[in-house]
Amino acid sequence: VADVTGVPDVQEGDDAIIYGDGSGNTLSIAEASVMAGSNKNELLCDLHYHDEIELLSITEGEMAFVVNGKKRVCQAGDIVFFSPRIPHATYNAEIPCAYTLVQFRPEHYLGDSNNTGKYFNRFVRNTELPFTVIKNRELSRLIATALSEYEHKEEAFDLLIKGVICAMIALLCREGALSSQNSAYSADIEK
Repeated sequence: VADVTGVPDVQEGDDAIIYGDGSGNTLSIAEASVMAGSNKNELLCDLHYHDEIELLSITEGEMAFVVNGKKRVCQAGDIVFFSPRIPHATYNAEIPCAYTLVQFRPEHYLGDSNNTGKYFNRFVRNTELPFTVIKNRELSRLIATALSEYEHKEEAFDLLIKGVICAMIALLCREGALSSQNSAYSADIEK
């Protein structure tokens, strides 16, 4: 899991790791911002990879990403999708910038049923689409809902978050982020 603690000039939200059930089923969510006084194009997170899917929702300013040696600048309203095990680095491209990061392992949410297994296979086989930018208000709303549910921790928040993650997976399938027919860098997906 990418860790934003100790990264220069990043202020992390109160809780980065939401919860785990003891079986390795963890969901990471963090809200962070890069404040005035930081340098433009400063490295936020060095080249890294993880086994989880990563969704990074930019809520203010601009961020830059490097994947396969190619740099891409994204702005507020963009959701950046990284496939598992894809090396990537992040930079702030504008100050201030803020984002919400969600990482999860889809196999913990899709289960073993025949109905959901076909979607999980897309995650496993989809290393040819390491990175894509999605503009989808519903996906943005789901990311914000997951963060809010955890922050408020009302009764059954974990069940609601699990449902939100399943809805995110469904939207990623519909948006083509998980289609095995995509090229290495898809065209941006907008809805």
